[in-house]
Amino acid sequence: MTVTLKKEDRRMAIKVAACAPHEVRVDSNARWGDEPAMIAHVYPRRKFELEEEGIDLTAIGTGGIDSRFDGEVQAMLGTANDNALAEPHESHHLYQCSEVYIKLDADGDGIAEWLCCHMVENKLIEWEKTDGHPFVWICPIPRPHAFFGDCPADMALQP
Repeated sequence: MTVTLKKEDRRMAIKVAACAPHEVRVDSNARWGDEPAMIAHVYPRRKFELEEEGIDLTAIGTGGIDSRFDGEVQAMLGTANDNALAEPHESHHLYQCSEVYIKLDADGDGIAEWLCCHMVENKLIEWEKTDGHPFVWICPIPRPHAFFGDCPADMALQP
């Protein structure tokens, strides 16, 4: 008698990539509990990283994130030091990149579809239709008439 066993392992793992609050942009008309019509992740990328991905930066120009802005963000996060503003090489120049999910009627049929738009500085690099956006937001203490709310730590901080 021959017996063949087949083990099927169905493990599921949820992976989360958290976005810093200063890197998230949400439609100004969005309210807590509603689906926003636009949500984006805005983040800095180095010149050499963009070139490795095949993005042509000649049409964008030198542009880049102002080092003062980068320093202000680092100071808010408590990571600023004297070396933080120094670029070791031209290839390390920072550009502002955006991954924008927006509901638009791109094909003119009268129905708004989700689009994913990739931008460097203010130049559209590519876009594609998607089923939705990958963002999830959690708020233990929602504010009325606002998208973002508070957390218990906000209540504990002294003004």
